[in-house]
Amino acid sequence: MKKTTRTTKTFLTISLMLTSILYVVSIALAAPATPSDIPEIIEINTQAIAPPIPGLPKDKKQVKSFNHRQHATEYLPGNSEFSSSFSDDFTCKACHLQADTPESINSTPASVRLTESLDKNGGPNSLKKYFHNICLTCHKNMKKAKKTTGPTSCKGCHKRS
Repeated sequence: MKKTTRTTKTFLTISLMLTSILYVVSIALAAPATPSDIPEIIEINTQAIAPPIPGLPKDKKQVKSFNHRQHATEYLPGNSEFSSSFSDDFTCKACHLQADTPESINSTPASVRLTESLDKNGGPNSLKKYFHNICLTCHKNMKKAKKTTGPTSCKGCHKRS
């Protein structure tokens, strides 16, 4: 029994290391330098970016076709008052909570960043609450202020495929 557990832990550790190395290398070769280099449309699917996080619940409702570039360049600037997680001079921190610079987003693998954030916010089982707090807090606060905002209902982000 102990050998199986040790083998599983070793496999997970090696998988995390290889994923991290591949991610850092791919990002280093194509690090965003200007707003047009920010990925335009992304899929938010936790298992696809961070499969080796032990205890991570199944991502039942991923966010498809998230307009990452528009959030970074149009929606977030000037709206930091509606969220406690970012300032208008560095909007990336609205979602990338562990980042201090654009370079820090690309220098650390997504799985490592997500693990660090989840560890500080209740662990892997708090994944849904974690993402909802990031997005919905800002969206709902903007809605209360009668500003144009993103969706505040489930179907607004989680569209059927």
